[in-house]
Amino acid sequence: TMDPTAKLRVNGNALLKSYLQIAPTSGSGDIYIQSSASTFDSRLLFRSSASTARAMGRNYSNNHALMIGYGDETLDGGNVMTLKTDGNVGIGTTSPFAKLSIHANNGETNRTLFNIGSSTASATTSIFTVLNNGSIGIGTTNPTSLFNVQSAGTDLVRITDDAKIDFPTAAGIASPSITFNGSNSYSISGSASGVQITGGSSYLNINNSSIYTM
Repeated sequence: TMDPTAKLRVNGNALLKSYLQIAPTSGSGDIYIQSSASTFDSRLLFRSSASTARAMGRNYSNNHALMIGYGDETLDGGNVMTLKTDGNVGIGTTSPFAKLSIHANNGETNRTLFNIGSSTASATTSIFTVLNNGSIGIGTTNPTSLFNVQSAGTDLVRITDDAKIDFPTAAGIASPSITFNGSNSYSISGSASGVQITGGSSYLNINNSSIYTM
């Protein structure tokens, strides 16, 4: 340009073989990345080729959200994280509906969405895991039910003081039960008529008239 409006102004591409340092003599050091119009993205690219590019910047098509993407030179391709203008953060989604919204990719099943682990110098042990099918695991990274607790040598659940476990009957569930699986399986179930303990060919009935049958 023949009419520079700053100490250095380049119209077109510029190539740096080393590094760019921002070191003002006073105040903060800023880098402005401004698109030619509001209908274009403002982004920062990290790349060795188009297929390995990583992009971070403002995405105009998503209400000017701050986004991080990978796999091409756009913010929409391979989106990893989105920060919306309302403060919601999305991982794996461009439309977070909560302060933190985590989604698996399309077609993924039993994908770990959230995990808390305990690390030592030699290993990492999973403490708490949430899968994208809604299953929650404590002590396991592969819960096989909605709530799966595993432990070796310690109590799985301990209830102290005057606390209780309540199994309210929901619509369509007349007899909630607890099942103990092992070499022999036993179940404790309850209904309006009483409590029944079953295991193999044996059982015990306790009805609401205090009558015991075996």
